[in-house]
Amino acid sequence: SDVGVSNRIRRLTDNNVIRTTILYDTDALGLTFYVVIEMLVRGRPIADVAEELASIADLQTVVTLIGSPDISVLFFARDHAHVEHVRGLISPIVGVHSMQVMISTKLAKYMTTHGRYAILSHEED
Repeated sequence: SDVGVSNRIRRLTDNNVIRTTILYDTDALGLTFYVVIEMLVRGRPIADVAEELASIADLQTVVTLIGSPDISVLFFARDHAHVEHVRGLISPIVGVHSMQVMISTKLAKYMTTHGRYAILSHEED
């Protein structure tokens, strides 16, 4: 029954056995490009720059790295103007020394995993 299923899902969620998430259809939203921007940071702690980047709503992921680049961000963009808009939000951030923008031509595979219970490997058939 619907009530039984609902109760079971709620119980599993409350016990941290499962987590519900929402994934959106990027094509249906008109998000054409998968964009990665890599940055080198100078004159400011990397963590401070990453925290400021995390406040930009368009960015889906902000990652600090060991080595070069120092920070990588990723997001889906509607068009080139949207990419330029986001780049324009990033460039004035104090500490962003340089950035490289990479725009996908085709997204061949997109796997997403969430939380500490995520499956971290994918076996090919």
